[in-house]
Amino acid sequence: MKYFILAGLFFISASILYSARYITSGMISLIENSVGGQLSSPQTLPLLIWSIILVVLGVLSIFIGFFRKD
Repeated sequence: MKYFILAGLFFISASILYSARYITSGMISLIENSVGGQLSSPQTLPLLIWSIILVVLGVLSIFIGFFRKD
């Protein structure tokens, strides 16, 4: 059971990071439109990479939970 809870936490964390990627991009474009200039684009690729890693860890936790039967 603890592996399924851990997998849920991984999936929730991944969804938060993935949505933070779009929120960051949206806020930058909103500020660019209001200022009228070009701002340096933030690096959102690390957020995507970490969310993919968390999804993989979540899937591994589900498999471990099925095999260990805890």
